[in-house]
Amino acid sequence: MRLPFYYGWVIVFASFLCLFALGVFSTYGVFFKPLVDEFGWSRALASSVFSIFAVSYSVSSIIMGRLSDKYGSRKVVMLGGFLVGLGF
Repeated sequence: MRLPFYYGWVIVFASFLCLFALGVFSTYGVFFKPLVDEFGWSRALASSVFSIFAVSYSVSSIIMGRLSDKYGSRKVVMLGGFLVGLGF
């Protein structure tokens, strides 16, 4: 089946989305003070939120990498998409 456009643009778009998501993760420091001020959290509590995220992201990356080696990337990405949708 021939696509009506160059498939490379799909890869470029997917890469852009991945880089955008990583950029969003990196902006926590920008929102740190407004979060502390808005919710009345201590700095330790606000920092622990990002620390829990970083640890869970790191551990799940190892697990998903092994699953990707065993079952293939397509199935692992579908599982990840399902889990994100379930989380929303």
